[in-house]
Amino acid sequence: MHDNLNQILGAAKLYIEMARTDEEKREMFLGKSSRYILKVIEEIRKISKTLATPGSHVMGLSSSIKVLLDDMIMVHPIKIEFQEEGIDEEKIDKKLQLDIFRIVQEQLNNILKHSKATHASIHLTRNEDEIDLLISDNVEGCDILKENGGMGILNIKSRAESNHGVVTIISKPGEGYELNVVLPLHAHSSLKI
Repeated sequence: MHDNLNQILGAAKLYIEMARTDEEKREMFLGKSSRYILKVIEEIRKISKTLATPGSHVMGLSSSIKVLLDDMIMVHPIKIEFQEEGIDEEKIDKKLQLDIFRIVQEQLNNILKHSKATHASIHLTRNEDEIDLLISDNVEGCDILKENGGMGILNIKSRAESNHGVVTIISKPGEGYELNVVLPLHAHSSLKI
């Protein structure tokens, strides 16, 4: 719904304008306007919660991902597995950790929004001087040559590129969907070796 917040606010404004000139229907128009404004407030709260930076001083990358998965599993009928290997958060730049979290969050939103997947998996691995993030699901898949990248995929690619990373998507109709993001560790000067 957050894609059309402007339209909802526009409709609320229209009802307020109509209430100013129509005494007979004023209460009805103000009531509708009020309900629309409440919808927008609720949606902004959801967006704020989604965008809230995981407290890096309280929990790290893996814990943040696990909390995100627990929240999603409670409201969506999907099984999501999370595996990590070789991840030492103390040796990964905080900005990179946040970008990895945001990529996971964005792709899970894509899966829940655009697919009918019942199972997804997230593999986060450190391979020498890079982080490999693989997110796959059992959706029907798509012909990626025909599909245009939506905002979610564009956001993922942008985050990867800002970290000198590479995004690969493997998907064929009937064969699932796989997003692989490879992020070099050497691109971050604050990396502790």
